[in-house]
Amino acid sequence: MNQFHLTKMGQDFFGYHIPEMTKRLKGIEKEIRQANFLKERELRMKEKEIQMKQHELAILKEQLFK
Repeated sequence: MNQFHLTKMGQDFFGYHIPEMTKRLKGIEKEIRQANFLKERELRMKEKEIQMKQHELAILKEQLFK
C-alpha cells in the first residue's frame, strides 16, 4: 500500500479525484457563505422590523394613556 500513488488507481485518485473533490468542496464553501450572508441580511431585516413594531407600540401606549 506504500506504493499506491504509483498504481493506475492511485494516479487516478491523486490526479483526478482529489482535485475534483477539492473543486466541489470549494463550491460547497461558496454556497454556505452565500447562505450565511442571506441569513444575516434576513436577521438584520427582522431586527429592524421588531424595532419598528416596538416604536409603534410605544406610540400607541402613549396615545392610550393620555
